[in-house]
Amino acid sequence: MPARSALPTVDIRNAVHNPTNLTATQRDQLHALSCATGCGSRDLIHDGGYAYVASGNDGGRLGYAVRICANCASRKC
Repeated sequence: MPARSALPTVDIRNAVHNPTNLTATQRDQLHALSCATGCGSRDLIHDGGYAYVASGNDGGRLGYAVRICANCASRKC
């Protein structure tokens, strides 16, 4: 399981995020509007795995299917 994040990360998939502290960029990444790796691309053609936000007080989490761009997919980010 990924580590819990107190601060924003570049790649949204690297941690479990607090949903009340998400930046606008992280929200775009979670909702598959920009590349999950943080490169900023909106030309998303590949499934990029999952990103997680904390849910409840018992350590639960919600997963979001995220997307990545062709450049990041070819780099194996």
